[in-house]
Amino acid sequence: MTCLKPGVWSVLNKVAAQVGRLEITSGCDGKHATRSFHYTGRAVDFRAINASQKDVVAVLRKLPEVGGIGTYTRSLVHADIGGRKAAWHGQQGSRRRVAMWPVTLDVAGE
Repeated sequence: MTCLKPGVWSVLNKVAAQVGRLEITSGCDGKHATRSFHYTGRAVDFRAINASQKDVVAVLRKLPEVGGIGTYTRSLVHADIGGRKAAWHGQQGSRRRVAMWPVTLDVAGE
């Protein structure tokens, strides 16, 4: 997780302060779309331990530094600090993107 940019850690801190403990499922590792922000440390996939996916997304939408927000099955959420404001649900290839808007960190395993 040391590859994540400070801006991503800041987002995670702010989310955790609102919804509680988070479990990070993917940082710079794994298979992602070509040119994914994951590869440059500007994106993270995670789930809240004791909050709903809807609650997490509501917090992310209020953070001006957040660019992309994705939701997936099993309560997984993607957040990135890219410049483009976009949201989607589902797997790559079946994504539907829409424009969305013109932490003491407590991460599982730490």
